[in-house]
Amino acid sequence: MQGVSKLIRVLGILLLFLGACSSQEVELQRRSALSFFQEGNKSYTRHDYTGAIWNYQKAIELDEDTPSFHYNLGLALYQLGDYQQALTAFKTVEAQEPRQADVHYNMALVYHKLYRSDLAEAHYNRYQALSSQPKAPKSAPAPAAAPAATPPPAPSAPQIQRLLPPGLNLPPKDEIPSWE
Repeated sequence: MQGVSKLIRVLGILLLFLGACSSQEVELQRRSALSFFQEGNKSYTRHDYTGAIWNYQKAIELDEDTPSFHYNLGLALYQLGDYQQALTAFKTVEAQEPRQADVHYNMALVYHKLYRSDLAEAHYNRYQALSSQPKAPKSAPAPAAAPAATPPPAPSAPQIQRLLPPGLNLPPKDEIPSWE
């Protein structure tokens, strides 16, 4: 019996260790994803859309749950004229953040390029409706329990670069909502 309880304790310690390792691994992946995202933004601003796409795709491989990675991928794909893939990227953002007005604006641009004026109009109307709504006040987060060890500081949340394609006879936007 003592051998079994000793084995259970050893396994418990091993599981705790593996859990700690996996959370550190996730943090390292997140930092790497942000690095690729930032490099993608640099490439985009230099009009190197192929390089931007590569970096955004690498960021998504490491962290597929961050809407801004997909959003900026869609912008770069749009710039290269790959409207179907841009639409796929924007639909991913729409699924993750359905109340994000800018994604509907860009989907309207894509649908316009695809000669789908019905869908372009629907998404532009959705953009207008979302952008005219007052922003909900942020609620204060619940206090967290003090951690046993001090984790490394979390990287700041990625900010979507406002890299909108040139207008296609759509009125300019007055306010650009932030990702928070």
